[in-house]
Amino acid sequence: MIHSKSTTLCIKKANNEVTMTTRLSQITSLLTDYNIVYGRKTLREINEILQGIPDNGYLDYEIFESVEPMNMDLHYHDDLEARVITTGLGTFLFPSDDAVIELQVSAGDYIVIPGKMKHSFKTPGNLAAIRLFTNYDGYIANYV
Repeated sequence: MIHSKSTTLCIKKANNEVTMTTRLSQITSLLTDYNIVYGRKTLREINEILQGIPDNGYLDYEIFESVEPMNMDLHYHDDLEARVITTGLGTFLFPSDDAVIELQVSAGDYIVIPGKMKHSFKTPGNLAAIRLFTNYDGYIANYV
């Protein structure tokens, strides 16, 4: 297993109800309600995904690295966004009409964000991730 710090999910609803958890099963279940796929991957599972790219529904992949702190503005992609965090920490933010979802990710986290879902991402730096593509043109960020 890739060594990581604890992944944390915080959902703040419009009615001021707050849900916070670090339990993998709860994170997976709560994100499913928003059509976000989340899971943990071992190094072996990551290698299997990369070796079987066409069989897994992906066209290709690239390695994304950020040594410096980064704060991506709110945006969406026409196609889904699939990532595996390999090192470091980052935070996805998903604002919607009824809630704001904040997901802190770390090494070993796998996330698939549906196309057209608005989100932002920030990292304090020293983050590496694998980005998986199902459509090259659909991955372009459309800033809101």
